[in-house]
Amino acid sequence: MTDSSLPMDPFEAEMNVYEKLRKQEEYASVNDGALLALVRACLKADASYIDAANVIEGGVYDDEAAYSMILKTLQKEHPERKALLPGLVDDYMEHYEAFLEAQGVIDWE
Repeated sequence: MTDSSLPMDPFEAEMNVYEKLRKQEEYASVNDGALLALVRACLKADASYIDAANVIEGGVYDDEAAYSMILKTLQKEHPERKALLPGLVDDYMEHYEAFLEAQGVIDWE
C-alpha cells in the first residue's frame, strides 16, 4: 500500500469511520461521545504510525505494526474499554482503509 497524501477533510474521515462503527451491533452499548473519542484516538495513533514509518515519504505501511501501535495507544488511553479495543481497532482499520481508497488517497501496488 502506498499513501500519497492524507485526506483533504479529516472531519469527513472521522465521521465516515464513526458512522460505520455506530451501525455495528458490538458498539451499540458505547455512547456517541465515547465512540467518537475512540475513533479520534485511532486516527491520531494511526497518524503517529504513518509519521514514524515515513509512509508519506515512501515508507511501507505495515498493517500488523500499525494495528499493534494503535491498539497499544488505545489500551493506555482507554483502559476501561480493554476488552472492546482489539475488535474496534480492527474495524477502524477496515473502515478507514475503505474511506482512503474511495478518496483515491491510497492504492495497492
